[in-house]
Amino acid sequence: MTQSPAQRSSKSVITKILLAAAAVIVAIFAGFGLFNDTLQRNAKSDEVRDYMTGVGQSEVNIVRNWFEARLLLVETTAERIAKADDVTPEFFNLKTLTDNFSATYYGVAEDGAFNMWPEADLPEGYDPRKRPWYQDAAAKGSSTITAPYQDASSGNLIVTAATPVKAGGSLAGVVGGDFEITTLANMLASSDMGGMGYVFVTDADGTILVHPDSDLISKPLSDLFPESTVKVSAEPQYASNANGDRIVQFVAVTGLPVDWQIGLSVDEAAAYASLTSFRYSAIIATVIATVLMLVILGTLFQTLLARPLASVTRSMAEIAEGDLDAPVQGLERNDEIGSIANAVEVFKTNGKAQRELEAEREAEQEAKQRRAAAVDDLLGGFNQEIRSVLETVSNATDELERTARELAETSDKSSTDAEAAARTTGDTAANVRSVAAASEELTSSIAEIARRVEDQAGISDKASSAASQTDQTVQSLVATTDRISQIVSLINDIAAQTNLLALNATIEAARAGEAGKGFAVVASEVKSLATQTAQATEEIATQIQAMQTVSNQAADAIKDIANVIAEMSEISKDISVSVEQQSLATNEISKNVNEVSTGTDSISETIIQVSSGAQSTGRNAADVLSTAESLSSEASDLRSKVERFFDGIRAA
Repeated sequence: MTQSPAQRSSKSVITKILLAAAAVIVAIFAGFGLFNDTLQRNAKSDEVRDYMTGVGQSEVNIVRNWFEARLLLVETTAERIAKADDVTPEFFNLKTLTDNFSATYYGVAEDGAFNMWPEADLPEGYDPRKRPWYQDAAAKGSSTITAPYQDASSGNLIVTAATPVKAGGSLAGVVGGDFEITTLANMLASSDMGGMGYVFVTDADGTILVHPDSDLISKPLSDLFPESTVKVSAEPQYASNANGDRIVQFVAVTGLPVDWQIGLSVDEAAAYASLTSFRYSAIIATVIATVLMLVILGTLFQTLLARPLASVTRSMAEIAEGDLDAPVQGLERNDEIGSIANAVEVFKTNGKAQRELEAEREAEQEAKQRRAAAVDDLLGGFNQEIRSVLETVSNATDELERTARELAETSDKSSTDAEAAARTTGDTAANVRSVAAASEELTSSIAEIARRVEDQAGISDKASSAASQTDQTVQSLVATTDRISQIVSLINDIAAQTNLLALNATIEAARAGEAGKGFAVVASEVKSLATQTAQATEEIATQIQAMQTVSNQAADAIKDIANVIAEMSEISKDISVSVEQQSLATNEISKNVNEVSTGTDSISETIIQVSSGAQSTGRNAADVLSTAESLSSEASDLRSKVERFFDGIRAA
């Protein structure tokens, strides 16, 4: 079945409202999810930072203990050398030293002598006092550790621990021990942080000292993270390399004579895996909640708005199609839909009145057509009768004229004078009679005009009454829209108050700190809903103002129509008065013409009496001839006037 425009409009409005509600729900859940996601991410970031800090601190302890043990051996050896009288390479052939150092040696400050175990061939002219390990320990006056370097003979990664030997308060030499840090690298590599990353060591400048990938040793951090800028910092940093997105953090190594940093690199996706799962759960919950809310809202709109509007629009469609007996649903309601239904009922009542008025007009038109047909029939019959009479008169006139001419030959002079006088008098009488007949016709026409003017006045009164009733209906519709505007204003005020309460709640939640975070979320949602409500009520108010403008324009137009109808009624009354005056004047003219006709007849009788004084034969002949000629002329003139009369009637 084809839907009416009103039904399509109603469904379109409901669809828009549902879409707006869905958008609001999605926005609320999206905002809530974003807020929770931010909280979860911050909490997770803190957790990851604390975890990496803890692991880094643990690795710092391992590295510090490992190096402190070897520094302690070197310092103990330095004390032994300071007490010994003579130092030879075999002095360093101790199990504790050989187990922990690949080589132990001593450089003498006085002559540059160099003793090392195990013994090895040295380059000619080798002077330990010029080596970095010696110079650093001597300059610092305490134990030092060199940066890892690759041994030239073995290719292994070597670190030297050195400490000065003092005798009598002066520098006697520097003792040092070389050891591979492969064991340390293996220890760091074993800490994979639950499979999420690895640990490496750098100095304060970012040069890599220990790394699972030996090719990166002695390389800057930019080689490890070529796509990002990573600095040595205790705060977590996000970078990318060939292994993907990483979280990088550094923990300073304390308690050692070096400025080293323990670096931790964690896979960002693995670290935030639980947050990703939470996001998926939030999206699924948002979709489910949106669908449920749409189903509930759709059911409410269908029950409270769509079905009542559909019944009213169905009644309007039936009335528009001409079924004025169709019942209007919703007349008993006390809400806006009831007001619309009552307005439709008024339109239906006015339609019935208009239909009755049209029926009366059609009946009146049929009566006029019947009267016109009757007049045509009467005129046709009268035309036939008058033609027959005129034919008889014409024949008698011809006979009378022939006889009169025979008599006129005996008395030409008397007959001529009598004939002239009689002709003049006859013409005058005929003209007077014609004027009298025309006056009677004019009187009849004026009476018909007066009757039609009265009918027009009656129709104008009915139209004025219908316009007044329509104006009252439109005024009722304007009053209804005013009440709706007041309700919308009230809703808007409530939304503003709700928004203010939500703001106060947000302030109180901020004062409460961590305990008020959940309440702040609820307050934010309430504030968002209040804002959406205010926007919706503003749009409704705009539509209602448009309805009020159109209703006021319709009321003004109806008032203008009523004024025009009133002016038409006044004009009809003026015409009626004028027609009445014209009718009185026409009656007066008709009366005067009859009197003139009577006087003309008297003149004709006087002329006949004068003519009788002539010779009896001539007078009689002249009278007869004059009468015959006059009768012939009058018959022709009468025929001509009758034809013009019928032509005028037909044309009217």
